[in-house]
Order: sequence, then C-alpha cells, then structure tokens
Amino acid sequence: MRYKYIALFTTTALLISSYTLYVSIVNYTEKQQTIFIDKLIENYDPFLPIQGSDYPFIYSSNPQPFHLFELLYANIHAQKPDNYNDLWLAGEYTPSYYKQNWINVMKKNPSLMYSSWQLIGDETILKLHSKLGYYSSVKTDYTLPFHRHKFDRMEFWNAQKNLIRQYQKLIGELLKLDDKQLNFYISTSVMYDNSLCHDFNMWIRSKNLIPDTMEYYYGEPGANNCYYYPGDLLLLTNRIKKTSSDWPPRRFLTEV
Repeated sequence: MRYKYIALFTTTALLISSYTLYVSIVNYTEKQQTIFIDKLIENYDPFLPIQGSDYPFIYSSNPQPFHLFELLYANIHAQKPDNYNDLWLAGEYTPSYYKQNWINVMKKNPSLMYSSWQLIGDETILKLHSKLGYYSSVKTDYTLPFHRHKFDRMEFWNAQKNLIRQYQKLIGELLKLDDKQLNFYISTSVMYDNSLCHDFNMWIRSKNLIPDTMEYYYGEPGANNCYYYPGDLLLLTNRIKKTSSDWPPRRFLTEV
C-alpha cells in the first residue's frame, strides 16, 4: 500500500510544481529533508475546530490534508542556510537570499523539479508517512493534536487526493478565461482586502470551486486567504505575476 501513498502525494508535488516547491529538492541535504518533514508536521492541524464551537473547542473528526500554504512554509524553513544569521521568515518577509537562489533557478529551468523529484521524492514521502504514523500512535504533549480523534493515514491520503482534485479543477476553470479576465482576477488576489477580490470570489463560488464540505478555521476560504485552498495558490500566482514578467498567470497555471 505504501506506493499508493507515494503516488497520491507525488501528484500533490507535481500539482504545485514548476515554480513553487520541489525544485528545492535539487539542493536538499538530508538535514533539510528532515526539517521540511518536521516543519510540515509541526504546523499541521490534523483536526480543525468545528465552526461556531466555543472553547474548549469541539473538533471535527475528518483528517485535514496539507494545503499548498503548508508545503511552501515548510520549504522556506528547510532552505535556511546554516551560516545565515539574519532574520528568516516566510510570507512578505521571505528573505531575498531564498528568492534569488532557488526560485530564480526554477524560473529559468522548470524541468529541474521533475528530475529532482524522481531522485529523492519517494524517500521524502515514505519518511513523512512513517512520522504521521508515529505521531498518531504515540501519545505525548507534542503529539496531542493527533489524538483528538483517531487519525487514520489512509483517510488522510484520501483527503489529500480530494484536495489535489480541487486545485486541478480550479486551474482548469481559470485557464478557460481569456487573458484579460484571468490577469484581472489574479491581480485582485491580495491578502486582507475582501473588497478588491469580491468579484473574483463571486466567480469562484459561481463555479462551485469551494466545496461545501471544506473545513476551515483561519478565516473563510477565498482568493485572499493564504492559509487554505484556493487562496494559497491564487496569491502565489499573483506574487509571481508581480515579480516575474516572463511568468504571467497563464504560463504559471499551465505549468503547475
């Protein structure tokens, strides 16, 4: 069964690929690989509080998948050089060192991601799968979030597969738009500005691109919420649009 798990998560990696995450594996040391996996789990909420529940929260029993936001966040921390002493944060404070070293390499040659994944991607997934199993079976203060309900790895991977399909559906619908409309919508994907992306969010909902069953806690999912699908991908697309004239939204979304 382990190869089924690998296949599901490999698809996730390819989905967010060409500009975003796994090109960094080209330069991953074993230490960085470990940091990447540990950061994923450290910031992972296996079960989310049910909307409207007061403290102490009532938690949903549905295991949550990894969203693009979590993968990108873990990768940034895994890429920090040992000899880098300045502040190293994610988001708008992402160090220029990080951007210039591996992101610029990716822009010039997106195919590097695919070859790098073939080299050590399976090993990363197997290690992640093993650690998820450990955290869900051993009770400590650190693993407490995994024990709010029974954490089943197969249910987790199924949830991951379903989220992958949502990203694919979103990209497919976006690529149906003409360039003018696509570029406009992406340009309105800005954090903390509900009014600017109002029309974009209305379009997203008109296409049923946010499932009614999707669970969330850090704000409602939309074009300006970086923590979840679809905002994590849309905000990333806009950041790339702003910083790389040779990577307009259509090219980026086609590659990913």
